[in-house]
Amino acid sequence: MSISFKLTPKFYMRLSMVLALLIWLIVSLIDVLQLLAVRSGVDLGISREIPILLYDFFYVFIIIYYRLRIKEEDGGNFVDLLWRVFATGLVTTIISLGFKLFYSSIGDSALGQNEFLRIFTHGVNTAVISIFLISTFTVWKKLILYQKSRRLVVYWNAFEALVIASIFFNITGFTLRESLVFQIVFILMAIMAIVLSGNLKWVAYLNFKQKWKAILLIVLITIYVFYFFAELYVPPSESAAWLNSIDNLFIITLFTFLLFYSVFSLLVILFNLPTSSVFERKMEEAINFQRLSQSIQTGETEEQIFDILLTSSMNAVYADAGWIEVSNEETST
Repeated sequence: MSISFKLTPKFYMRLSMVLALLIWLIVSLIDVLQLLAVRSGVDLGISREIPILLYDFFYVFIIIYYRLRIKEEDGGNFVDLLWRVFATGLVTTIISLGFKLFYSSIGDSALGQNEFLRIFTHGVNTAVISIFLISTFTVWKKLILYQKSRRLVVYWNAFEALVIASIFFNITGFTLRESLVFQIVFILMAIMAIVLSGNLKWVAYLNFKQKWKAILLIVLITIYVFYFFAELYVPPSESAAWLNSIDNLFIITLFTFLLFYSVFSLLVILFNLPTSSVFERKMEEAINFQRLSQSIQTGETEEQIFDILLTSSMNAVYADAGWIEVSNEETST
């Protein structure tokens, strides 16, 4: 008797999340050990690239998790997809603000100055923000590729390949401010992000109520993006620098892409609000005539068919009342 095992997508989702969590714990442990080594004047012999490379694989496993998860989502329920992004951002914001309130409450106490605690909170904050960025990236991908063409798929695959490759760019040690290579690659990816942000076919399938919900959710998501960027890259007010050193091409590309697509989506939905009622009425007419066709095929009574026909006709011409004249003419041969 042979026993076969079938590995489901949920298994790979759980495995990728577990591996991501383990890698994050290892990186946090390395950070703590390095701090202890510095205080003790001991050289651990761990090169700079090892924790960076481990964190890069943390990004990879989170991407795998959300790519598998998004495949199970209904691609036509756009508001629900936006709601999931909002909910993820809300949880991330609560965690981030919770740390801020905690530090403001302990002030300049010994606990507030504890470097080990700061390493932990900074690691958690960076991890949850990265998870939000990656999860939103996969949702934006789902929206962009709705009713996709072959050219769009090729263009997106090229962009996504560059984004994934940019994960390992931080091993080079280049920064946005000082490296020309960093600047050129970032500008190229930003241009690709702008081009892809024009793919908004899903907006046409929202009714008036859904568009207002989408506007509210996208505004909140955009606020999240700005807030998380400030958390990672805006230094304290006492610092003379305008921004912290940007050395992670992957993260800054995600921020740029998410911001562009959020703004483009918001503008397109706002400009499409006046056409919502027309589109909804046309959809209602199509549904009514589809019901009429189905009623004939399913053998409904003559009165039911006439009722559907009258309702459809009145809706088509915006009539408040109407009637059907039935003429029974008998011919003799």
